[in-house]
Amino acid sequence: ELAAVSGRLDAVQWACARTELTADVFGRALAAAADRGHLAIVRWLHARQKSSEGEAFAAAAAGLTGTHAGCRALGAAITNGHLDVVRFLVDSGYQLDETERRRLSRSARRGDLELLQYLHANELTRDVAGWIDNAAAGGHLRVVEWAYKTFPSGSGSRGASRRCNAMDNAARGGHLEVVQWLHASHWASECSAFAMDRAAENGHLDVVRWLHEHRSEGSTTRGMDTAASGGHLHVVRWLQAHRSEGCTTLAMDAAAASGHLAVVQWLHDHRSEGCSTAAMDGAATSGHLDVVRWLHNTRTEGCTTAAMDGAAMNGHLEVVKWLHVHRTEGCSRAAMNMAAANGHIDVVKWLHANRSEGCSTNAMDGANSLDVLQWLHDHRTEGCTRVAVVDAARVGNIEKLLFLREKRIEVVSDRAAGVALRGGSFEIFQWLQANYPHRVEREAVDLVSTGRSGALALFLQLESARSSAEAGVATG
Repeated sequence: ELAAVSGRLDAVQWACARTELTADVFGRALAAAADRGHLAIVRWLHARQKSSEGEAFAAAAAGLTGTHAGCRALGAAITNGHLDVVRFLVDSGYQLDETERRRLSRSARRGDLELLQYLHANELTRDVAGWIDNAAAGGHLRVVEWAYKTFPSGSGSRGASRRCNAMDNAARGGHLEVVQWLHASHWASECSAFAMDRAAENGHLDVVRWLHEHRSEGSTTRGMDTAASGGHLHVVRWLQAHRSEGCTTLAMDAAAASGHLAVVQWLHDHRSEGCSTAAMDGAATSGHLDVVRWLHNTRTEGCTTAAMDGAAMNGHLEVVKWLHVHRTEGCSRAAMNMAAANGHIDVVKWLHANRSEGCSTNAMDGANSLDVLQWLHDHRTEGCTRVAVVDAARVGNIEKLLFLREKRIEVVSDRAAGVALRGGSFEIFQWLQANYPHRVEREAVDLVSTGRSGALALFLQLESARSSAEAGVATG
């Protein structure tokens, strides 16, 4: 499967010669190649299935054209717009099941009219409404117009909740031309307040204005809230002047968290909803010290420990220092824990020297930087747990494992080997096998007994192939 993803036919051929070619293996490889448009690999796998040389393989994969794996391959090629692969699979007898047919409408977002026409010609386009909705979302007016001519009654049968999708989606994407066409067509011409809200959220003032002037659905407080969050002050001002829905405290909270000081100030001057502690908490977490200062000097809501915790987590030391001097909320142990996990050693050191909250074993468990690990080991007493090894195995951090081993921190978990295999970290698996063979053996038994042995089987096959190759070299 990994070889098929890479697009290298030679790698696929090599893997197929050394791997047990079950129908499942074949199906996953075929789907992976089709998903990425690797036609040469798709052709080779299909031919291998039919070849007389691979009788066992052909028997295992017999009838795959109609199985879930075959459906998945064709569906993946369609969804990703690989028309050459689609044509080959359809011509070779591959089919779609109902599950894959329902997913196909998403490919209309790509605007590939040639692909859509091919699918229609081969009777693969059943969910007409879904195709229209997705084409509108992508702003593909040519596809929408083609669908209208081809399926003049295609949108009439869908439920009330879906009749608004096309125009709502087009408005959200700022596709005014599509919105206007749908409105005039009386074909998929309904929308909801979602249309203006999402257009406002994405800063599409031209769409907001047009909907206001030509439609009656209006908007909700979500419109101004999300426009403020996105920093679209021109939209916020327009909504204030022309609409009556207003906003909620989420407007200033979200604008502050996103660092849009001008929007925060405007809302403060022109609206009465105010904000909550989430405003300063979010601004601090995102490192917007100018917003934090302004809120501190102008508003009364303050913040919570989440402000310093979040600033520390993201390495915003200047914000941490400012909060320490000017605010009284402080932080929690999560501040040092998360700073350590994200490798912000300067923040970890500062918190250790200036705050009393300390940390927990989560700090060393989550840390992946050797500098942070060494510093915590030398200056803190909390230590770590088995989670440290599992986390290192998960991300493939051999240096962390070596550090824990060197410091004689014996906290190896039976889960580590399985985590390494599932993540493709064979180097980590080998290291664990060499240093903790009994624990790895227990995990291997668990993998097999619970049916999660695919990664382990692959590893053992690769090891067997490598050993055979080395033996051949030695005897040669």
